[in-house]
Amino acid sequence: MTTKKTSKLTAKPRKKSSTPSNRTRKAASKASNSRAKSKAAKKKAEELEDRKKLMELTLKAFQMTYDDYQRGKFHRII
Repeated sequence: MTTKKTSKLTAKPRKKSSTPSNRTRKAASKASNSRAKSKAAKKKAEELEDRKKLMELTLKAFQMTYDDYQRGKFHRII
């Protein structure tokens, strides 16, 4: 009489290491880099917005001065 051995179909759970793997380290460094890039991009966009506002105000000031000059509100002092 022959007996069959029962085989185990379940795999053994992996042992977790105490140190993070290279994959984990790379993912963490990429995340911090993307955060730094997004922070720099935000700062650059904010700076562009400020420059645009400044240019608009400067243009408005020059237009107002030009209009007043055309109306004769300014007189040359010689």
